[in-house]
Amino acid sequence: MERSTPHQAAPRTGNLDFGLAGLPNGEAMTRAATNLMKESMDFVSDRLRADSRMLEQACNCGNIADLAALQQQWMAEAFRAYSEVTSRMLTQAFAAATPAEAPEATTRPSRAVRAAEPAAAA
Repeated sequence: MERSTPHQAAPRTGNLDFGLAGLPNGEAMTRAATNLMKESMDFVSDRLRADSRMLEQACNCGNIADLAALQQQWMAEAFRAYSEVTSRMLTQAFAAATPAEAPEATTRPSRAVRAAEPAAAA
């Protein structure tokens, strides 16, 4: 007698083997994921360079006031950089996750939703 397994592997779909193929924007999401990974690695690399420069400058500070000014400048620059990259990455992610035409705009609400609307307004 043949044993059955409770879970069977999903069929492979080519390049999108991790489930994005069935989504409306599957290919766009894959491209966005690749871009986000590249953006993340570029950002980390840039921040490490900036941090390294700051540490070199900190070692050459002559007094605590210069060190405090350097730290303040570094914090402002880091905050700006993190804000910019976060905004850029979120914009890319939302653009990839949003279908070109929202299905809600093309379908009518269900009968139960239409029936509940007047009751909600009252």
